[in-house]
Amino acid sequence: MPTVQRILADFQKQESELLQKKFTLSADAAVLGRQELEGLAADVQGDLGTEGADRLVHAAAQRKANELRAAHRDKHEVIYISFQQKLEERLAEVEQALYATARDASIEAHLQVAGMSEEKLISVMDLALESGHLAAGDLAMLAAERCGFDLAMAHYSEQRGAADEAWAALWEEHVLGEELLGNMPENSSQKFESVFGDIDEYSISRGVREAGVGATGYSY
Repeated sequence: MPTVQRILADFQKQESELLQKKFTLSADAAVLGRQELEGLAADVQGDLGTEGADRLVHAAAQRKANELRAAHRDKHEVIYISFQQKLEERLAEVEQALYATARDASIEAHLQVAGMSEEKLISVMDLALESGHLAAGDLAMLAAERCGFDLAMAHYSEQRGAADEAWAALWEEHVLGEELLGNMPENSSQKFESVFGDIDEYSISRGVREAGVGATGYSY
């Protein structure tokens, strides 16, 4: 499975491309509005008159803009949920790799480290690193993470990572993944709404003019 960094980069690319559609939304809607007018019979278009046809294009563009915005919002939610799921799956893999030997330790060993102070855990970590008994060090690290002992985690990750690049890479993924999940808003639409904002009449009128799809040069 891709790394947390790759998953993040892919999400950012997809999200950026989608949010960029904000800048073409009005023009895209205007083109669709014009297509709706062209779909009318010639005699109906004639009955509308120039001003009526332009107003119809504008009204259709407004409606299409709302439809496009809703579609973009739905797609953003799909991208966002997929990103979250992939992160969770990758983090599970990373945690399994980091703590595989620690989780296999006896219940007695888990209970023993669970009651240790941060200073005592650091002592166990140092002894494990010095002796090469990394399973004990990883168990102490797992206990430190569960207790939120930042000093112990920083100490062990620095020492363990310096001696094992593969472990260091996994730990970097773990830290980044936990940070990303912890900072995710509860509502996936918050980011979308903050970027897209609302569709206003001026934007639609400008889109119609810039796309050159009005029936005439009628000014709204």
